[in-house]
Amino acid sequence: MMTSPTGAKSEPNNRAAFTPTPKSLVWGFTLIELVLVTLLVMVLAGLVSPLFKKTFRNLEAQNAASNLAKMINYGQEMAVIEKRNYRLDIDYERGGYYLMKWDEAAPSGAAYANVQGRYGRTFYIPDRFKMTSTDSNIVFYPDGRSEEAEIRIADKDGRGHIISIRAFAMETEINEIGVE
Repeated sequence: MMTSPTGAKSEPNNRAAFTPTPKSLVWGFTLIELVLVTLLVMVLAGLVSPLFKKTFRNLEAQNAASNLAKMINYGQEMAVIEKRNYRLDIDYERGGYYLMKWDEAAPSGAAYANVQGRYGRTFYIPDRFKMTSTDSNIVFYPDGRSEEAEIRIADKDGRGHIISIRAFAMETEINEIGVE
C-alpha cells in the first residue's frame, strides 16, 4: 500500500490487471437497433410520399400553364412585330397546342401556315391534365388585340390553372383553381 501526501492509504495503480474490451464489440449495432432505424425511415418515407406527390402535381400543372401562357404572349408579340395575324390552335383531345401565322402564299388556299423554328412544333401538356375552353383557336391581331378566351388546365380532381386572355391586354393572366 502506498500513502498519499496527506497520509491516507491508497491502492496501487495496477494497469496490468485491466484488459480492454475489443473495439468491434463496443462500436457495433445490434440487429434490433438496425431494424428499428429501418422501420423509422420507412414510416417517415410513407408519411412524406403523399405530400411530395401533391407538390409535384401542383408544380407540373403550374409549369404547363406557364408554358402555354408564354406561347400566347409570343404569338401576341409576333403579330404586332410582323404586322400579321397569328393564331394559336389547340387540340383538346390530345392536349396539344401550336402556333400558326397568316400567310397569303400558304398552300392549297389555307390562310394560315405553321410557324417555322422552335415555336412551330406542337407542344403537349402532361397526360394527367386536360385542357378545356370554348374555342379551338385564338387569333392575335397586328394592332395588339386578341380574341378573348379562357383555357382551363386541370387534373381529374379539378385542380389546376385557368389562363385568361383579354382582348386588349398583352399579358395573359394565370389563376389557380381547385385549391383547398
